[in-house]
Amino acid sequence: MIFNTTFVFHDAEILSNWCQQWLAYVQALGWPGERNLNSTEYQVVKRFMTLLIEMEDFSTIQYSWSWSEFVNLLKTLCQRTMFQAEKEKTSIQLLGLLEASGMSFDYLWLMGLDDKTLPSTPSPNPFLPYYFQKKYQFPQASAEREYIFSQELLKQLMASSQHVVLSHARYDADKECRPSSLITPIPLEKISQEEKLVEKNIEQSYLERFSDIQAPMVGNHESIRGGVSIVQQQALCPFKSFAYFRLHANTVSIPIDVPNALTRGKAVHHALDFFWKKVKTSQQLHHFSTIELDSQIEEAVLFAYKICHIDNAFFASIEKIRLKKLLREWLALRKKTRVF
Repeated sequence: MIFNTTFVFHDAEILSNWCQQWLAYVQALGWPGERNLNSTEYQVVKRFMTLLIEMEDFSTIQYSWSWSEFVNLLKTLCQRTMFQAEKEKTSIQLLGLLEASGMSFDYLWLMGLDDKTLPSTPSPNPFLPYYFQKKYQFPQASAEREYIFSQELLKQLMASSQHVVLSHARYDADKECRPSSLITPIPLEKISQEEKLVEKNIEQSYLERFSDIQAPMVGNHESIRGGVSIVQQQALCPFKSFAYFRLHANTVSIPIDVPNALTRGKAVHHALDFFWKKVKTSQQLHHFSTIELDSQIEEAVLFAYKICHIDNAFFASIEKIRLKKLLREWLALRKKTRVF
């Protein structure tokens, strides 16, 4: 591929010139490709072009930029730019609190509004003076700022739909969750009579409880072996001890057709044993031609895999090829060293 475009990189240029040079460079390399872009790819390219235009705002900070400075700036902006491809509209959307702010909904359900989520815990920047952050209301600078921000955010979200449901979990694992102080003034919706009836039926339903914690006594026909390990396993886990010593429950082996390392090792052993029982001497090995040696190796491999049964024909054929190659390498090494 031959490019007619000429690129001249000066010591310093303004950002707009570097952006044009960059576009000419990547387009000469064939970016974004000859095929038609799908929807997501087209949006990515469009967002990247917009990013190049936004880079010109940095000219107010520094007039002239070197090539390395331009590349570092472009790389940093690409890493920090949030991008989410537009998808087809769906009836249900899952959004964060900040994502949902400013949007309108037919129905809105705000979940997880416990006292640890709203307002969020303040986390001031450790590298800036705290009084400075608190004075100018930096994000997460203080509890007062987070309370006011969360209060305004909740008001905005509740005004974004005529049907709003607020909820929070009762428990988070084994910890009880309390509602956020911002939603406690809102009265709870009364439960309908049908829901009360369902809850009442569930509470009144009879559940049979059966405690099965005592194993049957050892019969005269049972022979239990294990010695001190019985007491040790019983102290660690009574059920595991009962399952192992009384029920003889062992680990279930995973069925697999692929020959394991032990089977492959046995095949190598049987193949070499068969080969050296026929060849016996170093002189006989050196007198073999390549065709005769391959014939002897073939015979040894067939004998080995006749003894080591491998049900899967596909893996057996692969292992035969592997074993033939291995025997050729070993026998070639034996010819060079003459060690028997």
